[in-house]
Amino acid sequence: MCNRTLTVLAFGAALVITVAFFKVAQKDTHRDQVREAVSIAIEQAPDYTANGPWYYDTLSAFHDKCFDRHFILEKGRCGRVITLFDAQAYLEDNYEIMIRTARNQGRVQQAEHLAKIRPSVRISI
Repeated sequence: MCNRTLTVLAFGAALVITVAFFKVAQKDTHRDQVREAVSIAIEQAPDYTANGPWYYDTLSAFHDKCFDRHFILEKGRCGRVITLFDAQAYLEDNYEIMIRTARNQGRVQQAEHLAKIRPSVRISI
């Protein structure tokens, strides 16, 4: 290969790597935005003042895993990196796990509050 071809390939590879790092940084930003939206919704629970730490810890325990499951980085055409996030699937998954955890811990009231809050939660990123 000639030097020009190698230069073009090196430039192309550097560009793809830069875009990939940018998309990963976006993922972290979106992760924080989604956590914030869910946290604000959970603060609406009638017993949040008394049980806030439990709600926060339960959200923290499952948020990252659920988010990662529903935020997808895909390689598109021409080396493009495409990000996809299924907010509804994330919410269903996360709230289902949180409600199940509450019930398993004997926190029936918190499970009911989470179930009532869930339909009102909206995420737009």
